[in-house]
Amino acid sequence: MITLTDVSKSFGESVAVTGLSLRVPEGASLALVGSSGSGKSTVLRMISGLEWPDRGTIVVSGMEVTRSTVARVRTRLGYVIQDGGLFPHLSCGRNVTLAAELGGAEAREVQQRLAQLADLVRLSPSLLERFPHEVSGGQRQRVALMRALFRDPPVLLLDEPFGALDPVVRREVGDELFAILRSLEKTVLLVTHDVAEAAALADRIALVRAGALLQTGTLLELQRSPADPFVQQFVAAHRNVALLEERVPS
Repeated sequence: MITLTDVSKSFGESVAVTGLSLRVPEGASLALVGSSGSGKSTVLRMISGLEWPDRGTIVVSGMEVTRSTVARVRTRLGYVIQDGGLFPHLSCGRNVTLAAELGGAEAREVQQRLAQLADLVRLSPSLLERFPHEVSGGQRQRVALMRALFRDPPVLLLDEPFGALDPVVRREVGDELFAILRSLEKTVLLVTHDVAEAAALADRIALVRAGALLQTGTLLELQRSPADPFVQQFVAAHRNVALLEERVPS
């Protein structure tokens, strides 16, 4: 479970997040949606302890995120960023297993988990021997998801995970991620500017503007009962949401 209560964050004179309260129940998924610069990624960075709120509290799986607890909180998080964020000098497989190896995990257990995750995301063992620049963008995202899932964390943070992919690959990888997330029953917070993507991958959508929460609900709730004129304008601007009706969680 993820809970943010009255969280605010500024960078100098620039307000990134203001009075934000959100809750993602255990096993549920929420998409944080908004225009560029609306504070979405800052929220994920505060949850993971890469930034610190000026005010408010953040709780992950029952533990408040503080400077003294952040190391333990991070063991409960898997984090996937745009284009994967893989180390270019390591093979895809080593990108997945590096943290576990440095933590002293047994080699046999590491390889078993690697094979299990490769099967989950449909990557061949031979591909994991290649370096990130030798595989496609969609394959890099699958490797990044393997890395995030390696320690089986209860919470996943996804920050524009498909932003660097072309539309065809984006749809293909999105479909696969949708199926994987449903099967694993993780608590997921997804950041995207794409309403269609949010509707396909999350149970509910939280729309933010200038760091403030405007409305939380399903896609249909945002379409039929917008809480603010901007909500109606933002959702209407994404004309492809109608194509995803059959994939939107009920």
